[in-house]
Amino acid sequence: SLLAQFPTVEAATISAILSHDLRATELFKLDSRYRDKTERQVLAFNGTSLEVASRDSLAKEYKSLNSVSVPLGTYFSILLAAVPITVISELRTLGQHFLWYTTHLLKLSADYEWAAVLAYHTDFFNTRRREMTEGIYVGWGRIDHDLHGEYLMDHRKR
Repeated sequence: SLLAQFPTVEAATISAILSHDLRATELFKLDSRYRDKTERQVLAFNGTSLEVASRDSLAKEYKSLNSVSVPLGTYFSILLAAVPITVISELRTLGQHFLWYTTHLLKLSADYEWAAVLAYHTDFFNTRRREMTEGIYVGWGRIDHDLHGEYLMDHRKR
C-alpha cells in the first residue's frame, strides 16, 4: 500500500496528491524538516485596519532549491507508485516528464534569482495539477513560455 511505502507521509496528504488537490505551497508536508511547522500568519496594519499578511511566507519556507526539490521528489514518487503496473508504458512516460521538470528546475535555479524561480514553480505546479485532474501529464515535460516570460525574464542572475 502507499501508506506502507511512504510511512512518514500523512494519509490525507497522500489522498490530496492522488486527487491532485495538493498545492505547490503545501509541498512542505512531504519533507520532515518543514512538515511540522504550522503556517505562520502575521497581522499587518494597512493604515485603517489589520490584515493577515502571509504573502512572503512561501519565500520564507522555501528558501532554496533543496527545500522544493526534496518534497517534489516525494510527490512524484507517490504519483508514480500509484500507477498500476499494467500500464508500464504510462509509468515510463510519467517518469520521464517528472525527471525533465526536476532537471528544468535545477537549470532555472542556476540561471535566475531564487524568488523568481519559486514564483514560476508555484504557478507551474498548480497549472499541472489542474491538467492532471483531466489525465494530462505532458505539461511536466515542457517549458511554460507564458510563465517563463512573466516570472523569469527580468530576473537573470548577475
